[in-house]
Amino acid sequence: MTIQEEFTKKIIDKSHIISYNLIYMKNTFDLRLENISQDIWIKITQIEVIKGKWDGSAKLSPQILGRLKQSVLVTSIWVILIQIS
Repeated sequence: MTIQEEFTKKIIDKSHIISYNLIYMKNTFDLRLENISQDIWIKITQIEVIKGKWDGSAKLSPQILGRLKQSVLVTSIWVILIQIS
């Protein structure tokens, strides 16, 4: 067997292992999703709502973003001053 044939065989063997692992992981994940409690689904929904609001905030005007940045800086400085004293 040539070096190229050996190399090709190793790649094919590894690709089968990777494919099997991906299928196994997907099946395992699907089984976990089937058994998620209602409380967890509610939390996931709340996270998605917050994420949507966060994505929307990226479209704020430069003036609003500037005021927000200034507010965060002032708050951070006060926190640092309080911790030092």
